[in-house]
Amino acid sequence: MLAWQPMPKPWFARLDWTFDLIPSLRGLNWSWGWFSESSSVQYQHMPSLGTSLARFLFAYLLIDVLKTIMIVDPYFWGFIDSGAPTYLPPSIAHPVLLSTYRALIAFAGIWTAIYFIFTLGPLFLVDILGPAFLGVRGERWMYPAGYGSVTAILDRGLAGFWGTWWHQMFRFVFVSARRWVSDRMGSEWGSPSSKAITIVTAFLLSGIVHAGGTYTLWRAPSPLGPFLFFALQPFGLLLELALQKWSLNKLIRPFSRLLRLIALLSWFRLTFPLLADGLAAGGMRLFEPLLVSLLRGVGLVDGESRWWCWRGPFFSWHIDNKWWRTGVVL
Repeated sequence: MLAWQPMPKPWFARLDWTFDLIPSLRGLNWSWGWFSESSSVQYQHMPSLGTSLARFLFAYLLIDVLKTIMIVDPYFWGFIDSGAPTYLPPSIAHPVLLSTYRALIAFAGIWTAIYFIFTLGPLFLVDILGPAFLGVRGERWMYPAGYGSVTAILDRGLAGFWGTWWHQMFRFVFVSARRWVSDRMGSEWGSPSSKAITIVTAFLLSGIVHAGGTYTLWRAPSPLGPFLFFALQPFGLLLELALQKWSLNKLIRPFSRLLRLIALLSWFRLTFPLLADGLAAGGMRLFEPLLVSLLRGVGLVDGESRWWCWRGPFFSWHIDNKWWRTGVVL
């Protein structure tokens, strides 16, 4: 049984609390857990060991496929202006189609990587260690699905994508800052202006976080693209709201779901390359996430036939002329 506890004074107990935040990610065991999870997740049917293992293997194989595709495309090496790779048919060599194709691969890579992380919690902390070793942290209900229902996108479009379907790991941190902004702008809680402040603040903070991460990449590309991608999302929500009001016409209402999907895909086709190009230019896609690759092991990549992907020392000490670039290299 869970009960409210005050902040403990012993430093070891506080360290234990800090550890609790690492595997839970979304504060499910805390008072700030997202309401849609904390109010009902303990009563939902949670995945079994077989389901958790199947999800892990699915994510692993999908990462292997995407990484193999990225290896043979110079765009994902950091050459974002490169032409189409030779394995693509000439019909996709047009700049618009090529950019769309690469954006889809890049988005699939981001989604799969996060999905893969979410599969590790139930598999390792629940099925391997379990409640006998971790207590309540080993309970399966502590690790709900990372993504919401896809129907949220069809029902609410871009708002459903960000507010329900996409992972909510950083939601509390980003949304909480709106209280500070609202108080200083004299906005009343629950008013339309307060909701607008919440949305704009959350996306601006998200843009700053991702821009900072981009700037720290190997090639230190301009962080402007990733920042603009998130900073533009409130404008997309406004456009979507206008589209939804227009689509209330009786002749269009039966196609509202289709219109939302088309609008969502069009919006991301316009804005997502800002994020994808920044990550590719910084060498983010050069990171090797897999210890063993089945596809590269059977020789699907020209000039490369090896199962073991991690070469060299796992850890080394790097020294640079800038102190912030000096440290342990993984």
